[in-house]
Amino acid sequence: MKKEFNKCGIVICRGDYESLPCAMCASEFTDKQMEDLVNNIYCVLHNEYGYTDDEIAELYPNMSDNEDFEDAFWKEMEECAVNLGMRYYDDMCDAVV
Repeated sequence: MKKEFNKCGIVICRGDYESLPCAMCASEFTDKQMEDLVNNIYCVLHNEYGYTDDEIAELYPNMSDNEDFEDAFWKEMEECAVNLGMRYYDDMCDAVV
């Protein structure tokens, strides 16, 4: 069973990062780091993009219906992870060579 991390309706799991087109190594993140990550994603969507809690709760489950929200979510999901130190598998391979 996958462990999910939730903040005001936004739900992420390690598999979300592992299955990105340019996969990220979420297995290195502790549960605390994953909690921090979902909190950061929420804060950016709320504070920088101006989405209210109600808008996030409404838009997140059906984000494909709102291109602006969907773009913002995926962009920040990735950027917040990078800012917290999550690595791309491609970068890990490059470091070994």
